[in-house]
Amino acid sequence: MSEAPGPTRLLVRHFYARFLYNDFISPKGEAQATTGMLLGFLAVPGLLAVAGMVFAYSSPFMPPSERLLVSLSHKYQFIAVSMIVTALATTLQWDALALDARDLANLGPLPIGPAALVRAKALALLLFVSMFAVALNLIPSLGFPAVWMSLVPIGLTRALRLSAAHAVVTLGAAAFGFLTVLALRSLVLLIGGPRLFRRLSVILQFLLVLSLLTAFFLVPLGAHGVRRALEGDTLAARLSPPTWFVAAYERLTTQGLLNDPQLLARTKWSFWRGLPSRMQDRLDQRGFESVISRSEARARRQYDALQPAVNRLSALALFALLAVAFAAVFLYGLAHVRHSGRLREALVPITPRAGPLRRLASAAAGALIARHPITRAGFSFTAQTLARSGRHRLYLAGYLAAGLAIAAISVAPSLMRGPGQASPDASILALQGVLAFFLLVGARAVTAVPAELRSNWIFQASWTGNFGRYLAGARRALAFGLALPLLLTLVPLHVAWLGWVPALWHLAVGWLAALVLIELLFLGCRKLPFTCTYVAKGTFKYAWPAYVAAFIIYAYGLARIERIALASPGGPSWLAASLAAVLLALWVSRTIRLRQPPEVVFDEMPEPAALALGL
Repeated sequence: MSEAPGPTRLLVRHFYARFLYNDFISPKGEAQATTGMLLGFLAVPGLLAVAGMVFAYSSPFMPPSERLLVSLSHKYQFIAVSMIVTALATTLQWDALALDARDLANLGPLPIGPAALVRAKALALLLFVSMFAVALNLIPSLGFPAVWMSLVPIGLTRALRLSAAHAVVTLGAAAFGFLTVLALRSLVLLIGGPRLFRRLSVILQFLLVLSLLTAFFLVPLGAHGVRRALEGDTLAARLSPPTWFVAAYERLTTQGLLNDPQLLARTKWSFWRGLPSRMQDRLDQRGFESVISRSEARARRQYDALQPAVNRLSALALFALLAVAFAAVFLYGLAHVRHSGRLREALVPITPRAGPLRRLASAAAGALIARHPITRAGFSFTAQTLARSGRHRLYLAGYLAAGLAIAAISVAPSLMRGPGQASPDASILALQGVLAFFLLVGARAVTAVPAELRSNWIFQASWTGNFGRYLAGARRALAFGLALPLLLTLVPLHVAWLGWVPALWHLAVGWLAALVLIELLFLGCRKLPFTCTYVAKGTFKYAWPAYVAAFIIYAYGLARIERIALASPGGPSWLAASLAAVLLALWVSRTIRLRQPPEVVFDEMPEPAALALGL
């Protein structure tokens, strides 16, 4: 008869399940299958990345030192993705990273000491992160060294050492990302206390997700410049954690590859034997080996020039990992020892009184933006959902991060040149269009996700039928709550690059274009925002070319038109008038359509398996 599991094991299982399941999914239902799919989803990109790198190392004329130089960008990609994705997964599990008020309320009355609860929570957290990191890095650890040193006879022992080095570095990078987020969360809890922590977490989690997703989209750019950063030992390299771990990777692998005088000779012979017989007949073996030797010598000089930076940054990687590990463990334990007795108090909902600024903004919205009661209801519900719902803010952060990454890549050359150009750069003019497009498209997408599905019946029971006015409030919430603040934030940059008058015209054009985009995004909408069931659509795989075309036209097409308009007298006013005319046409079209109110959808059904063309 098997022995019953102890309390620590049961607690670890319980806390581990909290990372994977929630209150709306049965633990014995589809969640286990979802977990398996998640692990498979994490493993597949590594497999595809390794397969895509085969051709980069397939040349028989690439000696070991040149392979080391070429591999720097690929190592950076694996390390950065491991670090960022693990940190992102940790951030998304923000509320489950430590004991919360619900844990103490349910488990506190049991005869279990606080130390046992904290220990079990920490073990479950380590188990979850380890599973995540191993699934992400297992295939690259086995496959990348084999691809990287293909055609080089390094032997089985060295191949295993390279795989072990890859695993150690990428898992260390994942640990760095996880521990950094954990230390930051524990520090905020320690300083602010449970009640202030609840308020600060909303902002901090949004900013972390936004920053991590932006960094993820910029990984190819960082990989492209990692060799140049190491050559110059630049400030960017010293401030880039992925670059530190690339340097540590080099320290672990270089000694076994470059200090063996027999390796180059065996490599030449292996390359020669691997050539087709027709090429061997045309080439001279000594000439072929001479080409390989010259290539190796040139690459070795370039690689040796990186060693000063590699030595310093590899030591920095080890120090940073140990420091953040100590900080995370120390702050994690201290925060729970200090505030464990006050976490139950934080379970009580906070109902803060509206401050003077909030009351003033509410009064201004009621008097100027949404005067009709139903319009005001749609405006207030949309604005408050976006402001209070952590889930919707995280979704919105994902869209905005994609826009920030694209904007950073396209605008960076213009920013490096500085202001004072003879004519405004189209990339500077397109900046607000890129960000506004992703922000508003993301906001429109998250309106389909219910804020609280169980409250859907309240809207069904109290619905008055004036769908047009309610949707007008939702559109105005996006226009005044998201688009206008974004455009105003960019005004100082535009003033510096364009001057006051062009910057104000640019603001007006961006505002009118945002209003046009909002009108187009809500065409055909029959669902109340944030209230109806969400059903994933399968039409995006067919409609994505239209989204890409719309993005190019809205961001870059409009920027080029605006550049021409700013260069001609009266051009900005004509462009603004044209956008106003388009907006007026959309408003008239919407008014005509709403003369016959549409049937509002409260419970959306999935699409049928077979879609009819309707011909």
